[in-house]
Formats: sequence, structure tokens, C-alpha cells
Amino acid sequence: MQTSVLTARRSLARRAATAAQRQALGQFRKEAMPRRIALTQRIRELRGELRLAILDGAPAARRDELRQQLVQAEQEHLQARGRCVDFVRSTLSPEQFARVRQWYLDGIQ
Repeated sequence: MQTSVLTARRSLARRAATAAQRQALGQFRKEAMPRRIALTQRIRELRGELRLAILDGAPAARRDELRQQLVQAEQEHLQARGRCVDFVRSTLSPEQFARVRQWYLDGIQ
């Protein structure tokens, strides 16, 4: 099961977040998630294209082009994750963030 800090945020929202924190986190999620979802979909597509290019013996230039596109998409996705964590960290108290961090870690194990 894959989880995100914003998914773990839901648990906090039900427990200890203030109304202002819930509103800020909800707005951030509303704005950020469509791009994150699109990026993960693009990454899946590029991986599939690259696999086929390798299997089909596509020219090295085409495979390199797909690799570069995949690297770029992965970098954008990791940067988006970083922005998410930075926002959540700046919105929550250190204690709240520690709980969200632990819920996240529990969810990926």
C-alpha cells in the first residue's frame, strides 16, 4: 500500500489538527494532487514505452530520449513530494508532524 504525507494528514485531521490546519492542508492537497497524479501516470507510461523500446530493439537514440524523459518526470515527482512535506511540516506543529511522519512510515512498511 502506497501512502503520502497528505494521506497520513487525514488521520491527523480527524484527531488533532485545528480547523485552520485542516483548511490549509485540504487546499494544498486540492491544488497539488492533480499534478502529482498526472506525474505518476506519466512515469508509468514512460516506463512502459521504454520497456517496449528495449524489447523491440529501438535505436539507442530513442531509448536515451525515453530515459531522459523518465528521469525528468521522476525528478519533478520527487520535487513535488518535497514541496508536500515542506508544506505539511510548516503547517503542523513539530509534535503533529512527528505523528504524521510515523503514520507515513507505518503505511509504507
